[in-house]
Formats: sequence, C-alpha cells, structure tokens
Amino acid sequence: MKRSALDRYRKLAEAEGQEPAPASDRREPARKTRTRGAAFAQSGEIIRIYSEVLDCEVLLAADNADPTVIAASGLPVYWAREFPHLVGLTPEGLRHVHEVRTFFDGELIE
Repeated sequence: MKRSALDRYRKLAEAEGQEPAPASDRREPARKTRTRGAAFAQSGEIIRIYSEVLDCEVLLAADNADPTVIAASGLPVYWAREFPHLVGLTPEGLRHVHEVRTFFDGELIE
C-alpha cells in the first residue's frame, strides 16, 4: 500500500506528539512544522514516498543525506533546503517544477 506525503507528515507529527497543521495553515506552515523541518534537514534521513500529485516515487532527503545512496536509487530527489520553495505551490505548479527538474536533472536554487 502506497502512502501519500500527507500521510507521512501526519505520522511524523503524531510520533512527535504534535498535531499536524490544519489544511488552512498549509500555505504558511506553523512554527512547529518549520522546527521539525530544520531537524529533518540535518538528520541525514532519506524518505522514499509515492506522490499522488506527481504520480511517481520521489525521495525527500535531508541536506546532509548520503548522495551515493540517492544516486543509486535513480529517483528524483527533493532536498530539505528546497522545501520552503515548494510550500504553497498548486499541484499544477509542483508538476511543472518536477518536469523541469527531471528534464535537467537539477535542483531548485534561489
């Protein structure tokens, strides 16, 4: 059974004893969510998810994750440092970013 990113987010929030941000707050994440994001960014973790919006598997990676493991997966990767740029995108906008990313095999920069 494939889990969505939202399911993964809810599970992480429950594990930390916190409530997920309500849907109305998702465009501007709560401070607690940003704190968890900062902790994830330095955790070394790599999370493989199936994105229903993108209709494919992707990796969510901490900024200090092992690049050789990521490269070996052959999957597109979204780094923690990129998450703030992705928050609030429409599904169409996210698909466009993903299409460009996979075409150029790149990442978001400021």
